[in-house]
Amino acid sequence: MLRPFRPTIDRLGKNKLGLLIGDVQMRTLPSRKFLSRRDRRGATAVEFAIIVPVFLLLLAGIIEFGQAFRVQHALQNAARRGGRAASLTSSTNTAVTSTVRSDLVSSLGVQSTDVTVTIKVNNNANTSLASAVTGDIIEVTVTLPFTKAGVNFYSNRFSSTTLKAIASYEHE
Repeated sequence: MLRPFRPTIDRLGKNKLGLLIGDVQMRTLPSRKFLSRRDRRGATAVEFAIIVPVFLLLLAGIIEFGQAFRVQHALQNAARRGGRAASLTSSTNTAVTSTVRSDLVSSLGVQSTDVTVTIKVNNNANTSLASAVTGDIIEVTVTLPFTKAGVNFYSNRFSSTTLKAIASYEHE
């Protein structure tokens, strides 16, 4: 048979468990916030070791995609500049190609041989700009491999990716 717990009280009003009886406050076990700094040092190191690689990968991804957006914007500007040059009556394929390549070399610092420029007149890639007449649609396509323009944190993942920009203008 179980009997009810009746603590024995010493002369200070404490029972044998260290709890104060009556109007006096009870003593509790120490909580985690009272642990010493030395006791928490190992936990902090483990948390740091878990979080830092994830944070660095995220940061590298942000930098890499920011660079990709910057390169795409520069490609689009070069394609527009080339399309505008191609729409003029005195333009040639060689002059437009050199305009686009020099623009990308100065803005991105890439090699001119890495940039591919394709000029189409009325969706025909084999036509020269000298044969274009007023009203023809001229399309300038500029491509650049991602590995030539990226920061290369993730170059293995995106090694086959090519950035591309297209601009279409009507010949004047």
